[in-house]
Amino acid sequence: MSLNATYDHPETEAAPVEVPPSSHNGHPKHLGTSVAQVFESARNLVDRQLDIWLTKLKMKVIHIGITAALLAVACGLVVVGLIFALIGLFKVLTDVAHIAPVWASLIFAGACMVLAALCCIPIFFSGNKKKKRKEKK
Repeated sequence: MSLNATYDHPETEAAPVEVPPSSHNGHPKHLGTSVAQVFESARNLVDRQLDIWLTKLKMKVIHIGITAALLAVACGLVVVGLIFALIGLFKVLTDVAHIAPVWASLIFAGACMVLAALCCIPIFFSGNKKKKRKEKK
C-alpha cells in the first residue's frame, strides 16, 4: 500500500497528493501538538503586535518630547525678542517722543495688561461653554 495517492484523469495529469502517514480518520495522531503549535503561533503574534504598539508609543513619546523642547526654546527666544523690542520702544518713547520714563513704563504696563486680558478671553469663553453644557444635561 502506497502512502502517495494519485488522481488519474484521462484529460489531465495531476500531481501526487501527500497523505500524512499518521492519519486516522482524517485526524492526526498528535492533535495536542497541533493545538500547542496554534497557541504558540497566537502567542508569538500577540507578542509581536505588543512590540509594535510599544515601539509606536515610544516613538510618539519621543516626538512629543522633542516638540515640547523645541517649543520651550521658541518661547524663550520670543521672550528675549519681546524684551529687546520693549527696550527699543522705551528708547523711542523717551528719546524721540520726549515722554518721561515713568509715563513710558506705565504705557508698557498698560499694554501688557491689555495683552494679558486678550489672552485670557478665549479661556474664559471656553469655560463658559463647558458650564452651559453641564447645565443643559
